[in-house]
Amino acid sequence: NAWLVGGFLRDALLGRPTSDVDIAVQGDAKGLAVTFAQAHGSSVFPLDVERGTFRVVLKSSKGKIDFDFSRTQGGGILPDLQRRDFTINALALPLLTWGAPGWRKELIDPTNGLADLKARRIRQVSAKGLQEDPLRLLRAYRFSAELNFAVTKETQVDIRRLGPRLRRSAPERVREELLRLLATPRAADTLAELDRVGLLCVLFPELEPMRRT
Repeated sequence: NAWLVGGFLRDALLGRPTSDVDIAVQGDAKGLAVTFAQAHGSSVFPLDVERGTFRVVLKSSKGKIDFDFSRTQGGGILPDLQRRDFTINALALPLLTWGAPGWRKELIDPTNGLADLKARRIRQVSAKGLQEDPLRLLRAYRFSAELNFAVTKETQVDIRRLGPRLRRSAPERVREELLRLLATPRAADTLAELDRVGLLCVLFPELEPMRRT
């Protein structure tokens, strides 16, 4: 069993171009990635062997597309979606239904992500998900900046509470999220939002003494 998941579906529903395709596989993700790569004359690159995540890159005259094949976490697609960061990314579609008439009716949406897409809001799947991967605290605002969505008050409360945990994230991951945020037209407003929830001084502790000068 395999499903399209995450950001690819989100962007497809929003009409945004994307070059990243995420596929969740209940079973042998590496085997499916190898079969796919061989069919397209490409190679497989391990991203996270422990979690069963592998990438296949297809190149064309228009650029490249990354296909990431990941083993479902928790034993199936529903538990897997419940472990994701935000509801707008916790969507899945059976792989073979993509592009077929009425494919939207086959969407799996256990956290009401479609309603959040329509309302243009960023809402956590769970506080536990933010706690397990603190980089998601910053990612909430990167998505907010890129999509022009609002972070819900409930999610802001947990971000403020868990903010110091962001220091545990790998610096290179934090840098990537921050650079993507700064590249958006909403960068200045989003930095102000980061300050309001206490994340800006977690990222740049030097700013705190400046408030008293």
